[in-house]
Amino acid sequence: MFIKGTIKEAAVIDREIWVFGVDATKTNGIVTAVKIGMSYFKVSAEAILNDVYVKNLNAESENDMLRQALVTANKKLYKEVCIAISEAAGILGCKSILNFWIFSNNNNPKIPKDQLHSTLKAGGATSVTTDENTKHIFDVGDNFGGPGQRFKTNLHLARLNG
Repeated sequence: MFIKGTIKEAAVIDREIWVFGVDATKTNGIVTAVKIGMSYFKVSAEAILNDVYVKNLNAESENDMLRQALVTANKKLYKEVCIAISEAAGILGCKSILNFWIFSNNNNPKIPKDQLHSTLKAGGATSVTTDENTKHIFDVGDNFGGPGQRFKTNLHLARLNG
């Protein structure tokens, strides 16, 4: 007899737990990933979910979309991720405010700052701010192992209820 369940692969990479195959728009995927982290690090769910960082979430098949369709798809993605994080936090017993940090250039054509902020609020954020004072620079390698380019980005903070 087989019992169907959720099995996720995870690995320790640079002292972090990476859980693969998680759809961040699905509450149960986040719950599973957080439980793996809780077990490995012997910490509470709040210790993991209090600060969640992402860099430029993008909808699947983005190369096949026209610009406005991509912005619309990314708005849906960010909203669903906010909702899923909040729901997962509730299931896992988190009571504190959660910080959802997003690295994204204010002029990102895939989701500009004003649309990002309104979308995060539509997903349940109680407030959204941008760090306008600190320079955030990332070195992004190319697909061939080369040094790539340096990119300036902004850091946005959405506060979510646990």
